[in-house]
Amino acid sequence: MKKIIVKDHFEEHAEDWIDSSYRGKDDTYPTAGHRARIVTRIVREIGANQSDSLTIADLGCGGGNLSIRLAGVGFQVDGIDQAENMIEIANRAKSSLPENEQGNVSFIQGELEANNLPRGDYDVVIAMGVIGYLKSDDTLFRVAKALLKPGGAFILSCRNRLFNMNSLSFRTLEDIRNGEAEGLVAEIFDYYQPVPATDCAILTERLQTVSERITKLPKGRERDPEGDVDTGPDLTKIPKIEARQHTPSGINSIAQKHDMTCTATYGVHPHLIDPNVAKLLPLGLFNELSSFLEAFEHLPVSLVWSSVFLSIFENNSSS
Repeated sequence: MKKIIVKDHFEEHAEDWIDSSYRGKDDTYPTAGHRARIVTRIVREIGANQSDSLTIADLGCGGGNLSIRLAGVGFQVDGIDQAENMIEIANRAKSSLPENEQGNVSFIQGELEANNLPRGDYDVVIAMGVIGYLKSDDTLFRVAKALLKPGGAFILSCRNRLFNMNSLSFRTLEDIRNGEAEGLVAEIFDYYQPVPATDCAILTERLQTVSERITKLPKGRERDPEGDVDTGPDLTKIPKIEARQHTPSGINSIAQKHDMTCTATYGVHPHLIDPNVAKLLPLGLFNELSSFLEAFEHLPVSLVWSSVFLSIFENNSSS
């Protein structure tokens, strides 16, 4: 994907992207917020095993939400993004931190490959949703590898190609036409693994909470029955900006080429039912119905119904 197209897209839609992806809006799931919660927990667990404060590089930091969140709990974070608007938003958000925490984070406008970040200096490198906008997957892994200390952690998120088999879209048709659907289904079957009773108990508790929230959805959020007639999704329509997709097994193979080992994978943005059904339900209901599945986000089965996945890799290099 051409860099200038991606850059222009995020320059133009910076505010809307941040608002919808972190807080959710109507039928838009707060995917970035979901990722940020998982990443923060993982980084804190890594930090608990170190005596010094973690140093973190946030590649494609966007409006700085995740960087600021990590800085707020005491980590040293350098965020970089190619979109000028995103960096401006990030710096404004930084000013909302207490003065004693503002020094924990810095934001730089710059290209991923031509960054001036210190080599081999970071305990953790983060790249949320970046890889799908690059021409080559190896590019991101090379950059992360160069920045990481030996034994450091690389955390990235990808669009989940497996989800095409559970959600009808132009992507589903492409995988069928390309003869790749069978392989995707085969990988999905690998993730149908037993769910521990303890996780089922947590799911039940979350379901009760979600049920209570559903009853409190704002009135008047029903769809207009006299609006445009919905004739169903256009399965052939491809968005102007469409991030490339990956499978967990595929991204693991790329990591192995760069001497990194996957230590965990999480499902992000769960779907209880086909997202096309969202257009048939009152605004907000679809997201609430799906949200209780976050209880299973750490389990292999979450990769079956999640449109995004987040993987953690360890840098095996000794120097």
